[in-house]
Amino acid sequence: MSSIADEATERRRDPALVDKGRRLIQFLAASQRLQHVPVRTVSTYASQGGSIFWLGDAPQHPAVTTVGPSVQPGLDAPFLVVDRVDPERPPQPAEALLPWLDGPID
Repeated sequence: MSSIADEATERRRDPALVDKGRRLIQFLAASQRLQHVPVRTVSTYASQGGSIFWLGDAPQHPAVTTVGPSVQPGLDAPFLVVDRVDPERPPQPAEALLPWLDGPID
């Protein structure tokens, strides 16, 4: 078993194999870049079926917070925060509907 491990270690140190592996990774990365065309404008993104949400269109609600136009957020800082809104209780059904309802009313 140690001969297999020694052979694997020897292969990892072989400069020709290391170079071949490095070139294979570079080739695969380059071929992946050819398949993906970068989007450079908003109109191109929208024409390709992308969904655009402008922060100016965010609803004016206490649960929605956006970064102002003069603030530059950090790399890890959120620019849009939507807090959870407590659900409203549904209205009680009219007495005439109660015979038609089955189970608890939430």
